[in-house]
This record gives sequence, C-alpha cells and structure tokens, in this order.
Amino acid sequence: MDESTSRRDAERSRQTILDVAEQLFAELGFEAVTMERIGRAAGLSRGAPGYFFGSKDALYRAVLERLFEGTEHLFEVTRHQLAAVPAGDLDRALEIVVGNLLEFLYERPTFLTLVEREALRRTGVMQGTRAHLSLLRSAIALAEDFAPTASVADPKQLLLSLLGLCWFPLANPPLIRDLGGRLDRSFVEARERHVVALLRAGLRSGAKA
Repeated sequence: MDESTSRRDAERSRQTILDVAEQLFAELGFEAVTMERIGRAAGLSRGAPGYFFGSKDALYRAVLERLFEGTEHLFEVTRHQLAAVPAGDLDRALEIVVGNLLEFLYERPTFLTLVEREALRRTGVMQGTRAHLSLLRSAIALAEDFAPTASVADPKQLLLSLLGLCWFPLANPPLIRDLGGRLDRSFVEARERHVVALLRAGLRSGAKA
C-alpha cells in the first residue's frame, strides 16, 4: 500500500468515526457512549477512535466543530442570494433567510439534538470554540446585511428572534406530534410561510412606529 492510499484510508476511517460518533452522541448522549462502542459501530477496532482522536472529550469536540463548520456554507449562500435581492424587497429577503435556515435545520437533525443536549449539559464545551465563534460572527454579519432592508436597529435581536421561531419547533418533534402534526417537509414549508408572514408584519409595523 503506497503512502497516498494509506492517507486516504486513514481519512476515510477518521470521517467514519466522526459520522458514527455524531449519531451516537445525538441518540444516546455523551455520557452513555463509549469509545469502544463507537469503534465497533464504525466497523473498526475498539481502539480506533482513541488512535485518531485521543479521548472521548476530544472526539466530542471534533464532532461539534465539524457541525458548526458545516454552517458556514449556509451563511455564504444566503448572503450571496441576499445580495441579488432588489433594495427594499423585504418579502423576498425574508423568504431567503427563513427558507434557508429551516431547510438547513430540517436536513440536520443531529445538529439540533447535539446543540440542545450540550445546552442542557452546561459544560461550556461549545462556548468560545473557534467554530462556534465563527458561526456567530457569520450569523451576525448576515443579520447586519439584512437589517437595513428590514429597518431593524439591533441585528442581534433579529437573529435571536429568527432562531427562536425556526429552531424551537424543529428541535421538538414530540410537541408537533401532540399538536396533531408531523415533522416532515410539508410542515417545514408551512412553518416557512408562517414565520415569513409573522416577521413581515412585525418588521413593517416596527418600521412605521
């Protein structure tokens, strides 16, 4: 086996471990998952996760880092799309921002679950990490780009409101089921329409005040 093949195999193993660890941490929680279980579920040796990441804490951090780094593309695409929106077209801007965010969250249930779990654990693992800070900077920059169109004085408050409206329902499927619904694409589309209408009314009302 040549060196380049060995490197590719090592990278595949590393990514497989990250994929499996992400699923197990989301399903069972950090405390219930062992490195041995991750190794077996990945189809590798029991010691493979430790070989690549050193410790469970380090592997967990790597999982969170990768999830947050994956959000960068969301903000890049959204900012590019907003740049093409005619000035003052609040409706189209809202459709882009809300639609992209809901689609991202719907397609990444483990992201939702892991962030929720980490918030409840209150360990501070996410706080201050490079990926988390980069995510927040990108999100705030996006909110600042959008704020003039929406006549919003505080982009951070806009960002928090947007996250609350989009994040909470998708992070709580049992609530949706008890309300007689189901967390599927039709729900996401209906949620997008509702959030866009709600924000449109609120932002226009605020601009007149």
